[in-house]
Amino acid sequence: MSNVRADGIVSKERAPDCYLKVNFDEFKTFKTETIKDSLTPSWNKTFGQDGLCFRYTTSGGGLSWRDNATADQVQSLCSWMVKKHLTIQIWNANMFSDEYIGECRVDLLTLCTGPSDYTLNFNNAEGRVTGHLYLSLTMVQIAEVSIEASSLRLSSLPEDGHPGPFSLVLTSNLDRRYAESKTNPSAEAWCPASFHDDVLVRFDSSLRDLSESTLNIAVYSALGDKKPDKIATSQVPLAPKILECHAAGGHAFVDFTAQVNSRTPGNTSKGSISGRMKIHNLPVFTPLYMSEGGFVVDSVVGGQSLYPFVPLPPILQAKGKKARDLNPKYGAGGHGAAAAAPQDHHHHHHHHQHAPP
Repeated sequence: MSNVRADGIVSKERAPDCYLKVNFDEFKTFKTETIKDSLTPSWNKTFGQDGLCFRYTTSGGGLSWRDNATADQVQSLCSWMVKKHLTIQIWNANMFSDEYIGECRVDLLTLCTGPSDYTLNFNNAEGRVTGHLYLSLTMVQIAEVSIEASSLRLSSLPEDGHPGPFSLVLTSNLDRRYAESKTNPSAEAWCPASFHDDVLVRFDSSLRDLSESTLNIAVYSALGDKKPDKIATSQVPLAPKILECHAAGGHAFVDFTAQVNSRTPGNTSKGSISGRMKIHNLPVFTPLYMSEGGFVVDSVVGGQSLYPFVPLPPILQAKGKKARDLNPKYGAGGHGAAAAAPQDHHHHHHHHQHAPP
């Protein structure tokens, strides 16, 4: 939560001393500093240069699932989040009793599926507009995602001369702990080499970070007693796999094939690896991509969805809009996904929200 300011304040005084009372679903409540003698206050001390960050947890109405949420479960979770609110009141500080000027509220479903810039009206008890609030807010659902890989097969290597047997190490570039998951050595000492293990890679991620990341596979040659030698690497972009996983109902394995790259400088020839993967516990909610616009009083201006299947803010749902109408970044008309280049993303998220396990 950052860049919080107000204007157009209607107060009994010409130059009020304004502060805000912020209530995030009764989970976190706080007061800002008071800005003296101003009709255009800006609360930089409370929200700071980098914004105010906190982790928010909700039971999700006791909803839980093993793999990925079904359409009905997503609907139930949306109904749960829309009943919860961020409420912000504006007050004028006085010596004896503070003057209530007005308040605004936004439901949490809007916050975790909508834009990151908000223009809201303060309304007083009679419903009259008594000022405008501007803020940036990002609420990102983080889930413990796991990627299960099976039927792994190394068809060819980018160069000859590496004796097997081989083993594979799978990691995610999002895993801060760098927990790696390893196969047993292949029975074969040459390609094609098959791996009969099911390998699980677990890490915390938002849907957007996951979509911009890759599953990384390193190939090791494990000859005799020598320390295994890392001979090649491969990256599987996850956005197309998330789409296929969703299309298959969220509970099925999907096939993948990826290039294998040499670790020898200057060698551009490629090998090939294939297998099946299943992505468990995908986050349900993700904000809209915004280049401009935002949430303005009671409409959403601009915005691009991440996938054709993600939930949208209630205000857009009420107009009959679906995520597929908002030019999805991945999976628009069946292309788009293949072109999604993996990126290393290290952006900082303001509101963290945990899905039910």
